[in-house]
Amino acid sequence: MNIKDFEKMWKKWYDEEAPEAIPMPCGYSEKLNRFQMLCICRIIRPDRVINAVKNFIMDKMGSFYVQSPPIIYEKIYK
Repeated sequence: MNIKDFEKMWKKWYDEEAPEAIPMPCGYSEKLNRFQMLCICRIIRPDRVINAVKNFIMDKMGSFYVQSPPIIYEKIYK
């Protein structure tokens, strides 16, 4: 399937607030692996790549690797 042939569907996906969190049009979510979908997100919506990479890491390795460490003010103050 060609993205150009389904321009309206892709435009709707593009206009979503968080397109990386919803399935891609034309069944691409079922046809592609997570890395390929990440690459398409990078091409079409580079502003959403950080969130898409976080989702990719959580899917492959778990949420531990994308969470910020807890802030311990006692250590910062010393």
